Amino acid sequence: MMNRNNNNNNNNIYCQFTSTTIANGGNHPPECKCYSRILSSYDQSLEELKFQKSACHFAQIGNVEKLKQLLENDFERWTNSIDTQLSGLTPLHYASRNGHSECVKLLLEKKYACKVNARTTSGNSTALMRASATGEAEIVEMLLKAGADASLRDDDGETALHKVYTFIRQEKRRNEDFEEERRKRAEMKFEKIVKALVANYPEATTVTNRRGEKPCEREI
Repeated sequence: MMNRNNNNNNNNIYCQFTSTTIANGGNHPPECKCYSRILSSYDQSLEELKFQKSACHFAQIGNVEKLKQLLENDFERWTNSIDTQLSGLTPLHYASRNGHSECVKLLLEKKYACKVNARTTSGNSTALMRASATGEAEIVEMLLKAGADASLRDDDGETALHKVYTFIRQEKRRNEDFEEERRKRAEMKFEKIVKALVANYPEATTVTNRRGEKPCEREI
């Protein structure tokens, strides 16, 4: 059987962070360090197969039933499992970033003892930061109620509030040509996230990142 990753370019590698094949190690997100090593096609298939059977993968695609099966069978293994030692991403990171609230709700059940403030090995990002960075208001509130710490900073010195302000500015640029009603709905969602984060950590508005920027000054 032909390996689907073999497309006449031996430098193509499977990126577990994006769950895609990336040519020549390019276009990886900051959290991923797959580019630091080139795998053979045989290694790629093994890595891909392992990831696609993991709790991280099911959390990423929002398959709550498969995720639940893994947790019920061995929650100590899967709740805080990571997809790769390079990224340190847990199922909660994946579910939070991709807006899968049912998966997040499942992972946060007390019996699973999920580490809500788990950090990635690359970037020191939390699930709260990832949900804030993608505008997932419902998940931000769920994480905060579960004990997520809004005061934590990543390797850039940024809190979750920095992340949401970056997202706000990006969305405003995208929505410039949209009707006023759509823009207002988006702004209400952003305000909800900001209020939740500030209520949890009021000092967040004054925290500066490594470039000396406060959240409201965050540049794209």
